[in-house]
Amino acid sequence: MANELIALLAEGAAEQAILDVLLDNDKLIYRREELLNEEILRERSATRFQRRYLGLGFSKKIKIYRILDSKGEQFKLGKAYQQKISDVTNLYTTPEIEILFVILHHDYDNYTNKQKSKLKPSVYVKQKYGVSLKTWTRFLLRYNRRRRITHDAKIYPRIPTINH
Repeated sequence: MANELIALLAEGAAEQAILDVLLDNDKLIYRREELLNEEILRERSATRFQRRYLGLGFSKKIKIYRILDSKGEQFKLGKAYQQKISDVTNLYTTPEIEILFVILHHDYDNYTNKQKSKLKPSVYVKQKYGVSLKTWTRFLLRYNRRRRITHDAKIYPRIPTINH
């Protein structure tokens, strides 16, 4: 892995905050020193990513991991930049990462059983708790201090699926 740089591209602030927490607690297979600019990058557009990073003179190829909640987003690099990239991998947070907020507040049953509107977790959290993106990011950092992110992320797959 030392022969390439890693670009972790987070779709939003929540994904970026979670990745920062996971990196800081050695829960990823990469260390911050192996990352492009030693940081999680908030970038969704291939064009902007090319312009900001691929024009720089890196001596190593770049492996890109895109953390997204939607499969519909395209990320097409221009031909001139493709030789600088070793691979692009899309990782999907399904449902949205905000489901951890719902689980922490013991509200998963209400979210799944009693919600008739099929709201996305981010919309549900904003409507029910009035939590903004900025507040959500601060929440994630406090949430980590209680060492709950990895715990609740492990619990989520075990929550029974409700058939509507």
